[in-house]
Amino acid sequence: MQRIIVVPGVAVSAMLVANVDTYDWLKKQTEKSWKEMRKEMGKYDPIQQNLSSIKIAPHDLVAPRDSRPLKSDSFGGFARFFILSFNLHRESLNEHENRAVEELMIQELLFRINRKVFGLVNSITPRELEVLQKKIVEGKSITKVASEMGIKPQGVVARMATIRKKVQENLMTDEV
Repeated sequence: MQRIIVVPGVAVSAMLVANVDTYDWLKKQTEKSWKEMRKEMGKYDPIQQNLSSIKIAPHDLVAPRDSRPLKSDSFGGFARFFILSFNLHRESLNEHENRAVEELMIQELLFRINRKVFGLVNSITPRELEVLQKKIVEGKSITKVASEMGIKPQGVVARMATIRKKVQENLMTDEV
């Protein structure tokens, strides 16, 4: 069973500022959330954890070959698409009930991950977006970014520090 998780370019760029690897974060978040959900459902057994059955294979796509990134998303080239492959252990429920339970758990897992990612995206202000665009996407220096934005270099550094804090608050907390 496979599902696709899309991490928008804005979130990937913010994670780069905070030195957080998107793939590593997603893998840890998936394993942690899956473990929590199994515990919540009363199926947690410390001796037989099936976390190893969760396989995550990254598949980075920048844009389709024959088309440019969407003009409305200047971070399109930074978006990451991940394919989550689930090889779930079948338990004593009948096949139909098993599939329904698995599907509900997978949907809950995707919801938890997306809530964190899009919480981060929604917390970033337009000026912080501008810093991400110029610093990460366009690869400009702090001095050049500051000059173009009409602020001091310390203002760029401060906005980057705020972005790092927002990554911590939205992605690294234990709130589910």
